[in-house]
Amino acid sequence: MPKQHNFCKLVHPINRKQSTFQREGYSRLKGINEWLKQIAHNYALIVIAAILFFAVKALIGFITYRHYDKQLKMVNQKLNTLLEDKNKMD
Repeated sequence: MPKQHNFCKLVHPINRKQSTFQREGYSRLKGINEWLKQIAHNYALIVIAAILFFAVKALIGFITYRHYDKQLKMVNQKLNTLLEDKNKMD
């Protein structure tokens, strides 16, 4: 059996004492992990989550498109105004 190095004792959770907070945090994470394992096989829930994700993503994309479309229209209008003024001067 290979000799265990000193750094393994520092890192390995079995070899160090845990505070109450760390143990409670570990049990909460363990509970969340168990809950995720239960819903991981619920494909209907996964499909609903995917649909909601892409719906929100599409909504954000549409809002962003409208914002930049308005700015582009303003720039286009200013450009047309400047070209008209230039043509009037000529």
